[in-house]
Amino acid sequence: MPLPAVAWTPIFLVSFGQGDLTIVAVCFLGAFFPILYSTIRGVRGIGRHSLWVVRSMGAGWFDIFRRVLLPGALPTLISGLKLGMAHSWRTLVAAEMLAALSHGLGFMIFADGLPKTGPALPFFESFAPFIRQNIVALPG
Repeated sequence: MPLPAVAWTPIFLVSFGQGDLTIVAVCFLGAFFPILYSTIRGVRGIGRHSLWVVRSMGAGWFDIFRRVLLPGALPTLISGLKLGMAHSWRTLVAAEMLAALSHGLGFMIFADGLPKTGPALPFFESFAPFIRQNIVALPG
């Protein structure tokens, strides 16, 4: 995808408004393409001879999917799911900074909504601006 998923956040903000629907849509967009691309590469990586052998034995479409395509594409599918989850998490935090109304990690980092009590307060207060700056500057 040539445009990072975080860059779609303003467009979704105008379309859906501020709230959870915008955040979910941006996260879905961030995760969808890595998963789709990995799945396509996994299925295309299966040899045609395997499909021919199973078809010559009289297997139907569901049997081909269950016994050849799914096991053959599973390693790349799992890799795509891992990549999709990483992209989705990154876009979640960035989208929450812009679209969250009252909750979420990105909202709390952006608004410095860290707890104001506890022994770890000096640590969090000293690193909150650094965390906010680096999350906003994450590449898509």
